[in-house]
Amino acid sequence: MPAFYAVTPARLAELLALEEKLSRPGSDITLDAQFYEEPQATPVAVPMGKFAMYPAWQPDADFQRQAALWGVALSEPATAEELASFVAYWQAEGKVFQPCSVAAQKLARSLQIGRSSNGGMPKRDVNSISEPDNHIPPGFRG
Repeated sequence: MPAFYAVTPARLAELLALEEKLSRPGSDITLDAQFYEEPQATPVAVPMGKFAMYPAWQPDADFQRQAALWGVALSEPATAEELASFVAYWQAEGKVFQPCSVAAQKLARSLQIGRSSNGGMPKRDVNSISEPDNHIPPGFRG
């Protein structure tokens, strides 16, 4: 049973160089000098089959049926405002998704949470003027 390992100085230098190389992640930030050079085609380091959220993203045509299979019962499809809000949020996050399925599941959950936050009622218009109720409930004298 060895008490320690002996490493030659050359091998130690190789291992330290490798560790330093792996500790610095690849960056997509360009330097100022690169703006003046001819751009080189560099491949994007995104795994196959994944995509970043883009402005024209739409869920599948049978989105409501799929959402029901995922346990989210949606009475109506996503409105343009809900969809725009969802896409803008995930574009800013910069994450990549599997083709449509993960993004559609996140949209379904987002719609479920957003619509249930007010008890299923539409959001109150802050500019509306309320009307007093003149009805007297039974049992009250007025």
